[in-house]
Amino acid sequence: MTETEWLLCANPPAMLEFHRDAASDRQLRLYACACVRLLSQACSELVTLEELQIVEITERFVDGQTTNEEGILFLNEVYYKGANAYIAIDSRPMHTAFIWGVATAIKKASLTCQNEMSERVKEEMFDRDFHAALSDHCELLREVFGNPFRPSLINPAWLTWDGGTIPALAQGIYEESAFHRLPILADALEDAGCEDADILAHCRGPGLHVRGCWVVDLLLGKK
Repeated sequence: MTETEWLLCANPPAMLEFHRDAASDRQLRLYACACVRLLSQACSELVTLEELQIVEITERFVDGQTTNEEGILFLNEVYYKGANAYIAIDSRPMHTAFIWGVATAIKKASLTCQNEMSERVKEEMFDRDFHAALSDHCELLREVFGNPFRPSLINPAWLTWDGGTIPALAQGIYEESAFHRLPILADALEDAGCEDADILAHCRGPGLHVRGCWVVDLLLGKK
């Protein structure tokens, strides 16, 4: 895969496979969680309470706020109740990313096929919306992984500027999912001397932003 293909790709499995060796377990799990949250925003009825609980405990797990044993006990309880949920805390985060990504895209595509229409039209609409959902998931992957062909570097001076304002801003955005503050973070970075066009553009851009945002993670030293 070339840089241009990465930036324009609309095939999440291809991107995941390409980035397999560089992706951390944490990034893969956060991508999977983001897929579910994106679906919930589109139509809350398509995401069960159990699935949202799994997302929440997975997000706590990747930050070390719950033990592996506690997470597995909870998820197994949900699973054995018959909930249609995928276990996120296991030894196969890449598998989880594939499954959650495809499953949520299928659910979203099914939204437009509820009304009475011919089977041919249903198939056409489903195919269109499924690929649109996959395209959104590619945006999520670029949100989490950034551009692997042009990785950005942090100047340590940015982190100490103004008494540590930048890491404090990044931590608040991360903990509160306050992505509307990213332009404020960009302003602070610029004041601190950052001239990295990719970092500044990402913070000021209109794209999808989720927990695991590559800029916020970079500033917080997360991987």
